Amino acid sequence: MNAILQMANEQTVERQLLIRRLRQSRDCFVGSLADVPEELCRVRPSDDRWSAIDCVEHIVIAEIAWHVRLQGRQPVIEPIDRAKDEFVNRVADRTEKRSAPERAWPKGRYATLAKAAQEFRAARARTIAFAEHTNENFRGFSVEHALGVLDIHQFLLLAAAHAECHAKQIEEIKASAAYRAALRK
Repeated sequence: MNAILQMANEQTVERQLLIRRLRQSRDCFVGSLADVPEELCRVRPSDDRWSAIDCVEHIVIAEIAWHVRLQGRQPVIEPIDRAKDEFVNRVADRTEKRSAPERAWPKGRYATLAKAAQEFRAARARTIAFAEHTNENFRGFSVEHALGVLDIHQFLLLAAAHAECHAKQIEEIKASAAYRAALRK
């Protein structure tokens, strides 16, 4: 019985840390937008790079799609390698650029950065609510992703790392020559 209580306690601690990370990544992402004025939200560092509003739209598309995947989660048949946790965490690292699948590319859905940011906050609120109110063991259910089969813990960790990655991208956009030139106009 002691082992069961210890496992339940570990799951609770792991979930609390995950929820904190989801909130922190939300705040980091929203914070990266705080000093981007509406008139500069569409500035791209180059023609083949995204603007700040493009990043937000992409994140919203991903969060909504991921929430749908969470609803279709399946019980884990074989234990999922926990080493994937570290791999998923590396998504936040911008030293190795990745391309999003075309279905997650921005298409100009939002008229304003404020509206796009509002949609991100709403999507992330649903993700956090899922993490807070789902009573299942996150290591006991899985979803398919382009990165492979992930348990729910890894999948939610991916959501946090994804927002952190794009917060860094927005900082890169603001540091770009194109953005600084537009800022001086």
